[in-house]
Amino acid sequence: MKQIIYILILVLSILQTDFSFGQETSFLDSIQINKFLENPKLNRNIKEFYSGQFKISDDNKTQELLDIITEKNAEFFPVYFNTLNKIVQHSDGALAEMLPEFCFKMIYNYPVETFEFFSRNHKLLLDYADLLGYEFYFKENGTSDLKMKFNEFQEYLKTRIDLNEENTNKAYSEFVIEVKETMKKMN
Repeated sequence: MKQIIYILILVLSILQTDFSFGQETSFLDSIQINKFLENPKLNRNIKEFYSGQFKISDDNKTQELLDIITEKNAEFFPVYFNTLNKIVQHSDGALAEMLPEFCFKMIYNYPVETFEFFSRNHKLLLDYADLLGYEFYFKENGTSDLKMKFNEFQEYLKTRIDLNEENTNKAYSEFVIEVKETMKKMN
Protein backbone atom coordinates (compact mmCIF):
# COMPACT_ATOMS: atom_id res chain seq x y z
CA MET A 1 0.00 0.00 0.00
CA LYS A 2 2.85 2.40 0.84
CA GLN A 3 4.36 1.75 -2.58
CA ILE A 4 1.12 2.78 -4.28
CA ILE A 5 1.00 6.00 -2.27
CA TYR A 6 4.65 6.75 -3.11
CA ILE A 7 4.00 6.08 -6.78
CA LEU A 8 0.92 8.30 -6.72
CA ILE A 9 2.88 11.12 -5.05
CA LEU A 10 5.68 10.71 -7.59
CA VAL A 11 3.27 10.79 -10.53
CA LEU A 12 1.49 13.85 -9.15
CA SER A 13 4.76 15.69 -8.60
CA ILE A 14 5.92 14.90 -12.13
CA LEU A 15 2.62 15.95 -13.64
CA GLN A 16 2.34 19.00 -11.41
CA THR A 17 0.24 21.76 -12.92
CA ASP A 18 -0.65 25.27 -11.88
CA PHE A 19 -4.26 24.56 -11.02
CA SER A 20 -5.97 23.42 -7.91
CA PHE A 21 -7.84 20.15 -7.72
CA GLY A 22 -11.51 20.71 -8.46
CA GLN A 23 -10.91 24.03 -10.16
CA GLU A 24 -11.59 24.29 -13.85
CA THR A 25 -8.65 25.92 -15.65
CA SER A 26 -10.12 26.20 -19.11
CA PHE A 27 -13.53 26.37 -20.65
CA LEU A 28 -12.96 23.49 -23.08
CA ASP A 29 -10.96 20.29 -22.99
CA SER A 30 -8.58 19.31 -25.80
CA ILE A 31 -11.13 17.09 -27.55
CA GLN A 32 -13.65 19.93 -27.69
CA ILE A 33 -11.00 22.36 -28.92
CA ASN A 34 -9.97 19.93 -31.67
CA LYS A 35 -13.59 19.71 -32.85
CA PHE A 36 -13.66 23.49 -33.26
CA LEU A 37 -10.26 23.49 -34.96
CA GLU A 38 -11.56 21.06 -37.58
CA ASN A 39 -14.29 23.53 -38.58
CA PRO A 40 -13.27 25.25 -41.83
CA LYS A 41 -15.22 28.38 -40.82
CA LEU A 42 -13.04 28.97 -37.76
CA ASN A 43 -10.64 31.86 -38.26
CA ARG A 44 -7.11 30.90 -39.29
CA ASN A 45 -5.51 32.98 -36.50
CA ILE A 46 -7.33 30.91 -33.87
CA LYS A 47 -6.14 27.71 -35.50
CA GLU A 48 -2.58 29.04 -35.60
CA PHE A 49 -2.84 30.10 -31.94
CA TYR A 50 -3.76 26.58 -30.83
CA SER A 51 -1.16 24.93 -33.06
CA GLY A 52 1.57 27.14 -31.58
CA GLN A 53 2.30 28.90 -34.89
CA PHE A 54 0.97 32.23 -33.61
CA LYS A 55 2.57 33.85 -30.60
CA ILE A 56 0.52 36.60 -29.03
CA SER A 57 2.07 40.00 -28.38
CA ASP A 58 1.04 43.64 -28.56
CA ASP A 59 0.89 43.69 -32.37
CA ASN A 60 -1.78 44.09 -35.06
CA LYS A 61 -2.22 40.35 -35.58
CA THR A 62 -2.99 39.89 -31.89
CA GLN A 63 -5.37 42.87 -32.06
CA GLU A 64 -7.14 41.15 -34.98
CA LEU A 65 -7.37 37.88 -33.03
CA LEU A 66 -8.80 39.67 -29.99
CA ASP A 67 -11.36 41.46 -32.17
CA ILE A 68 -12.47 38.15 -33.65
CA ILE A 69 -12.75 36.21 -30.39
CA THR A 70 -14.78 38.92 -28.65
CA GLU A 71 -17.38 39.34 -31.37
CA LYS A 72 -20.80 37.88 -30.65
CA ASN A 73 -20.93 34.46 -32.30
CA ALA A 74 -22.99 31.71 -30.69
CA GLU A 75 -21.43 28.98 -32.87
CA PHE A 76 -17.85 29.74 -31.85
CA PHE A 77 -18.39 31.30 -28.42
CA PRO A 78 -16.89 28.34 -26.50
CA VAL A 79 -13.59 28.40 -28.41
CA TYR A 80 -13.53 32.21 -28.45
CA PHE A 81 -14.01 32.36 -24.68
CA ASN A 82 -11.43 29.63 -24.12
CA THR A 83 -8.94 31.51 -26.28
CA LEU A 84 -9.44 34.79 -24.45
CA ASN A 85 -9.08 33.00 -21.11
CA LYS A 86 -5.78 31.47 -22.21
CA ILE A 87 -4.52 34.88 -23.33
CA VAL A 88 -5.65 36.56 -20.09
CA GLN A 89 -3.92 33.88 -18.00
CA HIS A 90 -0.57 34.31 -19.75
CA SER A 91 -0.44 38.02 -20.52
CA ASP A 92 1.70 40.71 -19.03
CA GLY A 93 3.18 44.06 -19.97
CA ALA A 94 1.90 45.73 -23.13
CA LEU A 95 -0.34 42.78 -24.00
CA ALA A 96 -2.09 43.03 -20.62
CA GLU A 97 -2.76 46.70 -21.33
CA MET A 98 -4.65 45.70 -24.49
CA LEU A 99 -6.92 43.19 -22.76
CA PRO A 100 -9.44 45.18 -20.68
CA GLU A 101 -11.43 46.26 -23.74
CA PHE A 102 -11.71 42.64 -24.85
CA CYS A 103 -12.55 41.30 -21.40
CA PHE A 104 -15.30 43.92 -21.26
CA LYS A 105 -16.64 42.88 -24.67
CA MET A 106 -16.69 39.21 -23.73
CA ILE A 107 -18.60 39.84 -20.52
CA TYR A 108 -20.89 42.35 -22.24
CA ASN A 109 -21.74 39.93 -25.06
CA TYR A 110 -22.02 36.83 -22.84
CA PRO A 111 -22.77 37.88 -19.26
CA VAL A 112 -24.63 34.71 -18.27
CA GLU A 113 -21.96 32.38 -19.63
CA THR A 114 -19.01 34.34 -18.25
CA PHE A 115 -20.44 34.62 -14.74
CA GLU A 116 -21.43 30.97 -14.77
CA PHE A 117 -17.80 30.20 -15.61
CA PHE A 118 -16.48 32.69 -13.04
CA SER A 119 -18.55 30.93 -10.38
CA ARG A 120 -16.34 27.86 -11.00
CA ASN A 121 -13.07 29.62 -11.73
CA HIS A 122 -12.00 32.09 -9.09
CA LYS A 123 -8.59 32.79 -10.65
CA LEU A 124 -10.02 34.02 -13.95
CA LEU A 125 -12.69 36.05 -12.17
CA LEU A 126 -9.88 37.85 -10.36
CA ASP A 127 -7.85 38.28 -13.57
CA TYR A 128 -10.79 39.83 -15.44
CA ALA A 129 -11.76 42.01 -12.46
CA ASP A 130 -8.19 43.27 -12.07
CA LEU A 131 -7.81 44.13 -15.76
CA LEU A 132 -11.20 45.81 -15.87
CA GLY A 133 -10.64 47.67 -12.60
CA TYR A 134 -7.76 49.58 -14.15
CA GLU A 135 -9.76 50.39 -17.27
CA PHE A 136 -12.85 51.49 -15.33
CA TYR A 137 -10.61 53.76 -13.26
CA PHE A 138 -9.39 55.41 -16.46
CA LYS A 139 -12.97 55.61 -17.76
CA GLU A 140 -14.03 57.43 -14.58
CA ASN A 141 -11.21 59.90 -15.23
CA GLY A 142 -12.13 60.43 -18.88
CA THR A 143 -9.10 58.68 -20.40
CA SER A 144 -10.67 55.43 -21.63
CA ASP A 145 -12.84 54.68 -24.64
CA LEU A 146 -14.64 51.87 -22.81
CA LYS A 147 -18.34 51.75 -23.68
CA MET A 148 -19.58 52.54 -20.15
CA LYS A 149 -18.50 53.44 -16.64
CA PHE A 150 -18.42 50.80 -13.94
CA ASN A 151 -21.73 51.78 -12.31
CA GLU A 152 -23.41 51.53 -15.74
CA PHE A 153 -21.79 48.16 -16.33
CA GLN A 154 -23.04 46.91 -12.97
CA GLU A 155 -26.59 47.95 -13.87
CA TYR A 156 -26.25 46.29 -17.26
CA LEU A 157 -25.12 43.04 -15.63
CA LYS A 158 -27.90 43.10 -13.06
CA THR A 159 -30.45 43.05 -15.88
CA ARG A 160 -28.72 40.17 -17.69
CA ILE A 161 -27.64 37.64 -15.09
CA ASP A 162 -29.71 35.76 -12.53
CA LEU A 163 -28.64 37.21 -9.19
CA ASN A 164 -31.14 34.93 -7.46
CA GLU A 165 -28.91 32.00 -8.39
CA GLU A 166 -26.52 31.63 -5.44
CA ASN A 167 -23.29 30.84 -7.35
CA THR A 168 -23.87 33.56 -9.94
CA ASN A 169 -24.66 36.10 -7.25
CA LYS A 170 -21.52 35.15 -5.34
CA ALA A 171 -19.36 35.46 -8.49
CA TYR A 172 -20.97 38.78 -9.40
CA SER A 173 -20.50 40.18 -5.89
CA GLU A 174 -16.87 39.11 -5.77
CA PHE A 175 -16.27 40.56 -9.25
CA VAL A 176 -17.72 43.92 -8.19
CA ILE A 177 -15.65 43.98 -4.98
CA GLU A 178 -12.44 43.14 -6.87
CA VAL A 179 -13.04 45.76 -9.58
CA LYS A 180 -13.69 48.39 -6.90
CA GLU A 181 -10.56 47.36 -4.99
CA THR A 182 -8.44 47.71 -8.11
CA MET A 183 -9.97 51.10 -8.88
CA LYS A 184 -9.30 52.20 -5.29
CA LYS A 185 -5.63 51.15 -5.55
CA MET A 186 -5.24 53.50 -8.50
CA ASN A 187 -6.08 56.59 -6.40
